[in-house]
Amino acid sequence: MMRLFFSLLMLVGFNSVVFSASVTSCKRTFSSYQLTEGGEIVVTVEINKGSATGIAKLVEDIPFGLKAFEGESVGGVFSFEQQKLKIVWLDIPAKQIFTVSYKLKPTGELGKDYHIVGRFLYVVADKREEFVLPDALLFGKASTAVAVENVNGVSDKKDTAAPDESTQNYTYKVQLGAYSVKKDDALFNGLQDITVEQGNGVYRYFTGSFNSKEEALKRAQEAKDKGFPGAHIKPFKDGKMVLN
Repeated sequence: MMRLFFSLLMLVGFNSVVFSASVTSCKRTFSSYQLTEGGEIVVTVEINKGSATGIAKLVEDIPFGLKAFEGESVGGVFSFEQQKLKIVWLDIPAKQIFTVSYKLKPTGELGKDYHIVGRFLYVVADKREEFVLPDALLFGKASTAVAVENVNGVSDKKDTAAPDESTQNYTYKVQLGAYSVKKDDALFNGLQDITVEQGNGVYRYFTGSFNSKEEALKRAQEAKDKGFPGAHIKPFKDGKMVLN
């Protein structure tokens, strides 16, 4: 009887750890970062729902000059009005990790670059929470001669100009997620050196601080293995995050 009691206790304790480490996160990828007249780009968002239940909503702010069309909504209701894309679920999909998609097409002549921001709103324990997706930049200028690499969900612009020597002073952190409410460090599943940057009502959580991208990429992979598929590196200079 005593052995059964301790077995049940260990099982309850284990489930509690798994539950607390189940963090909601999203990762957005693009079929291309270069827009072309008459062409389209497929945008895919992988959602790890964590402990979310009930109502959920993906919201993307689409710049003027682009129009969004439905792709795969996984049972959600798609809408696109006043440059705001929404996919709404009255009951979040049962799968722990699911993927939605939509298409972007230019509505006229391409003469600029397009900045996309988005967020995933969900409910945990009857409280509304929010995950802020990393900002994305799509290139629309025909004269923009750049190559784009998708490294852990982050687009890196590269041109033929000589490298800026000032980048030698950069340090790199791995962003785990961005939320509208503060999180307990215990949710980050044993990852070391957790820090948070707060601004504009958003809490951005990071792990580590590295002098090279190679070291940061190793930590990013570790974070992905621990349940953060959207982990990606961010450069810092003089203690401040560099917007890219």
